[in-house]
Amino acid sequence: MRTPADRRGQVEQILATLATHGLLVAEGLDGSVIPGDRPRNKAIDALAAIKALTPYEEGEYRLNPRLRDFISDHLQSYNAFQAFTRLSGNIRQARQEWREMYDLKADGEVAKAERMQWALDDTISEVVYVMDRNLNVLNSQLSTDYGNVESRRIKSRQNQFYDREINVCRAELNQLDELIKEIAEGAMAIGFHHVRSLINVRLMNRMLSWRSRLNDCQASISKQLGKALKVETKIKNLGRVALWLAQNKTSDGFQDIELDERAVALLLTPESLKFKWNLDASDTDPIVFECMTNAVAAMPPPRSKRLRSMRSRRLKRFSTLSRKRSRKSTTRLTCPSSGRPLS
Repeated sequence: MRTPADRRGQVEQILATLATHGLLVAEGLDGSVIPGDRPRNKAIDALAAIKALTPYEEGEYRLNPRLRDFISDHLQSYNAFQAFTRLSGNIRQARQEWREMYDLKADGEVAKAERMQWALDDTISEVVYVMDRNLNVLNSQLSTDYGNVESRRIKSRQNQFYDREINVCRAELNQLDELIKEIAEGAMAIGFHHVRSLINVRLMNRMLSWRSRLNDCQASISKQLGKALKVETKIKNLGRVALWLAQNKTSDGFQDIELDERAVALLLTPESLKFKWNLDASDTDPIVFECMTNAVAAMPPPRSKRLRSMRSRRLKRFSTLSRKRSRKSTTRLTCPSSGRPLS
């Protein structure tokens, strides 16, 4: 069985090999590593012995994907369509480790249950690391508007890709939430309070922050997709106008066409435009102003409704008074006692 001292020695040897051949590691980050002279081949063999370089094709080596991800995370340098690391495998592993620890505790094997707890702790730590890395990848891709793509269409497809990745990651967070509830309830039942505290501190307290950051990133992606749709519509309209101008080359006149006396007169005949002549009351041209003055003078004087209504009321009043006067003139007064007319 290896002791901790042996492990520390091996780790020191691995890091020393990486430091000695750092140029080859940097070369492998950009592409394939091809053998060459004797010192180069010796360095490649040393990196391949510690699995830092893996065979790719005949005479070619590639950098270990895990080492590549570690360097990319440190440099914040990712591919245009860098996929998220899935949480589903770690969630299944954590669930299995928790159920095994639960069964060991129920069988009275406390020592084995505590050792299984260390494995569960490592899995939970990896879940936290993977989720933080996914968010770092997403923020890095959103911050580079055209940093790792070559055109607007590729950028639009990149935004759609990460929009789908966010939806998958949100579904995995729902699975993680179910695991947290299962472990918290089971830990309370068997008295593993430190496991419940571990779950709450390492996972439960981060869930709200993770969901909030995912929502903010998805809102930003949706906004960029909306802008891209508007730009695409404008470009299509501009393309239609350019096509029309290309098909109608004389739409802007004949400034660039040289004509001489041999040109056919029929080709130069202007087309008549149909329009209806109308006067503008604000026109200050003397001829137009004189025409408008003569037209106004020839018109009959205006008769407003108010004058007509007043005249009709006066006529009614006059006729009423005249009828009353005619009645007074024909009526005679008589004496009540004798019945004779009064003078």
